[in-house]
Order: sequence, then C-alpha cells, then structure tokens
Amino acid sequence: MTPPLFTAKEQGLFEKNVFSFYLTKNENEGSAITLGGWNETLVKSEDSIHWVPLSEKSYWKVSVESINMGDLILEPTPAIVDTGSSFMLGPEEEVEKIAKLLGAIPTHGVYLVESSKLDSLPSLTFKINGRNFTLSPEQYIAMVEGDYAMLGIKPSDIEFWVLGDIFLTNYYTIFDLDKEAVGFVDINSSEPVVPPSMSATENSLTSRLARAIFGRIFVHQRFLEEFILK
Repeated sequence: MTPPLFTAKEQGLFEKNVFSFYLTKNENEGSAITLGGWNETLVKSEDSIHWVPLSEKSYWKVSVESINMGDLILEPTPAIVDTGSSFMLGPEEEVEKIAKLLGAIPTHGVYLVESSKLDSLPSLTFKINGRNFTLSPEQYIAMVEGDYAMLGIKPSDIEFWVLGDIFLTNYYTIFDLDKEAVGFVDINSSEPVVPPSMSATENSLTSRLARAIFGRIFVHQRFLEEFILK
C-alpha cells in the first residue's frame, strides 16, 4: 500500500510535499496537522526551522550525536521521529542508566520518581545535527499522580531511540518528503494555533486520526507491532 503522502506527491496535489504537526498536552486547545506546508503562525520564516537530514530513507530516522543528563553522557544513536508514540523509547540499558541517575523506580514497564524530587531533577539534552534539544523535568515527565510522577521515557529491546510525543510536544515538527529531512521549530508563540472554525474536540479527533495515518509513514506495520507497540 502506497502511503497517502506519496500518492499526493505523485499526483502533484501540494506545492510543498510536507506535513507538519503541532502537538499539545493541553486537551482544551487541541493539536493540529497541516498538509502541504506549515502553520505560519508558528513558522515566521524558514530560517527558524532546524532541518535534520534522514539517516535512513526507510524511516523518519535521524542521527543523535549524544544524549546528556547531568554527568551522564550516552553514545551517538539513531532515533525515529514518531508522532504515533506517546512516550520516548530507548534501549533498555540506556534508559536504565537515566532511571538510576533520577532514582526512578521500575513498575509495570515504566519508571516512577517521587514527586517531591521533581524540582531537583536534571534536564535531558539530545544533540541532533549540531543543535541541543533540551527538555526540562516538567517536559520529560509524562504525568504526576500524588506522591509519584511517571517518567516519559520507557525501556525497549530496540537498538535506537524513538522520539515520541513527550519530545515532540515541545517543538513544531515538519516532515519534508522532498528534502528527506525533519524540521524542528521552537514553540514560543502565544497566538492561537487551532483554526477558530474547528473546536478543540473536533481538532483533537482529527489530529489523532491524522497521526495514525501519517505519523508512521515510513515505518512498516509489522515492525511497529513487534517493536514499538508492545
């Protein structure tokens, strides 16, 4: 089956063969997808886009030069940019090192940290194509419930990282078929992103459907079932 965006490219439906995602944790605001371009409210000029070339054309896979947290420095690694994964995923051994540094407790496939320690946790930095992408504890924590907070990073038996929604909610993300690259834009705008004609609920449903269709455009379904979704 030919992915929808490839079909659109072959038919010349878009001036730019790109699709872009604005993902938010704010359920009242809703997320948004733009086909054939990007949201000019968030992208004032193309100079603001940090382009990262794909390291493999079969996936939206890029090269991460390093991953740092405090004194911990992990080796260079490939990573898939995946809007269809809620968490970030990493090789089990590397995620265990991060969890140990944070004093996190493993339970049911995730890690928990004490809520009282959140203010003292270090930031997490991915260096990608010469630029540091730094997440604060607030950004890499998936949720806080009472005395514990869930780490937004899960271990897996894969040999690369998956930069899922925990990472992508911090950046406007552009997937460019012609450039064979992924672009990231810092989200600093306070202007509304969701079109006013679409309610947050409608947009949230549309976004989830679009993410299911387009977010894994290069990833084989069997691969996802065996490695990403389990």
